[in-house]
Amino acid sequence: MVIKRKIEYVVATTRRYVVRYAAPGNAIVCPECGDSMLSIEQATVLQGIGQRRIFKIIKMEPVHFSEAGTGALFVCLSSLAATVERSAQKETKELEEGYQ
Repeated sequence: MVIKRKIEYVVATTRRYVVRYAAPGNAIVCPECGDSMLSIEQATVLQGIGQRRIFKIIKMEPVHFSEAGTGALFVCLSSLAATVERSAQKETKELEEGYQ
């Protein structure tokens, strides 16, 4: 009888983003923490997730966000990144527990 084993490796990474604006007067600052705020489109590119997931995160998690007078939604980069990282760590932990 042959015993087959399956080994799966999980790799966690940390990302650091540098956000530069064309004009310093256009920078939007988070009223809660003082960090940079980005439009939803910019946040999707930087985080590599879809707009729908960002809207779910804003609805369910404690993420700093602000709505402009034109209706555009801006999200705090640091609070969004922390929430996405916590979510990834939770998923990784659940996967590890599932294989034990």
